[in-house]
Amino acid sequence: MTERRALLIAFVLNASLAVIEIIAGLWARSVALLADAADFVEDSVIYLLALAMMGATEQAERRFGVVVAVLMMFPGGLAMWQALRFVFDTMPPEGIAIIAVSKLALAANLVSVAVILAARRGPQPESLGLRAAWLSSRNDALANIAMIVAGYLVLATQSGWPDLVVGLGVAVLHLSGGLVILRGALKKGRR
Repeated sequence: MTERRALLIAFVLNASLAVIEIIAGLWARSVALLADAADFVEDSVIYLLALAMMGATEQAERRFGVVVAVLMMFPGGLAMWQALRFVFDTMPPEGIAIIAVSKLALAANLVSVAVILAARRGPQPESLGLRAAWLSSRNDALANIAMIVAGYLVLATQSGWPDLVVGLGVAVLHLSGGLVILRGALKKGRR
């Protein structure tokens, strides 16, 4: 599979799930779903930027890497804001909505992981854009599994704490991915 095709498929899946998770997250009052929705928006932008940067100069790819790193860290900031909101809203989120939407998001992210992995195994060297897409999709799939578990725990405990903990965990996962891309971008500038 070509890098361009993999990024296009991942973009369509992520943009679609962003809309679904924003609606579901607001309805369910879920920190984790809204943090993941922000991540889907961020991933969609990353995939578009990666497509635009294909074949770019090393200096342009370095600038791209810095922008992508900041975008990858954005969901962490949103999750922190949602966590503060949680302190004042004691009503637990809708566990069934968290589970259902997270399962749908997991399916979309697993497809993204598969197509990006196929592109990574291609004959061309891996671009920074494809590496960012890989880290985003992999992290998203891991986060979706944790969100499914959190949904079941919300149902079992009738508490919003599992949603909050997973939402903050998703934030940390994306902050770390953003730092990996930032280091890669800064190394490109030193070569």
